[in-house]
Amino acid sequence: MSFYAGGAVNSRPSRAASRPPQPNGTPSGNASLNREILDQRSAQDVLQVISSRMSEMREVNLVTAIHRIAKHHDGRQVATTDKRMQWLVDQLFGMMPTAKGRHLANSVWAFAQLSIQNLPLYAAISLASIERLGEFMPQEIAATAWSFATLRLYDGPLLNAIAEDAILRVEEFDVRGLSGTAWAFAKLMYDHRPLIAA
Repeated sequence: MSFYAGGAVNSRPSRAASRPPQPNGTPSGNASLNREILDQRSAQDVLQVISSRMSEMREVNLVTAIHRIAKHHDGRQVATTDKRMQWLVDQLFGMMPTAKGRHLANSVWAFAQLSIQNLPLYAAISLASIERLGEFMPQEIAATAWSFATLRLYDGPLLNAIAEDAILRVEEFDVRGLSGTAWAFAKLMYDHRPLIAA
């Protein structure tokens, strides 16, 4: 594996506060596990939480874990040396066909940060992202484009879908989202004239 630097996807406000308390494995249980993951001080510590609570891990927890690992100082080392990472990547790969848009964007950003080399994984992310691009916030669209460019993965159907969606929603993009998407298209040498004109 090789490594690249990059930016993060902005988080959405939590809706957990509006939900009543529920048993573990439900939205509030997932929130509790996410808080535990977020409280860890290293990627190794995140993997330890995952190892001890594998049966409780849901989509949101898996995405939080990989995203947190990518942000920790030891994330890149852990990604190449710790066998528990393979379990995490396999679990994330399995959820890609039904994953929420924001989870796709956060996962692919983390995989790019960690430079996880797995073409079938990226094909699954691409297909799922194309199907659910309307769920993505503009920053998530930009992060997805950035991630594929950072990994040097040219995916014509995904780039075309991103460009077409961005044209329809260009007013929703901030400068950072527009510049990140433009950088990704330039890096991959993808020329989409209608998007440039928008």
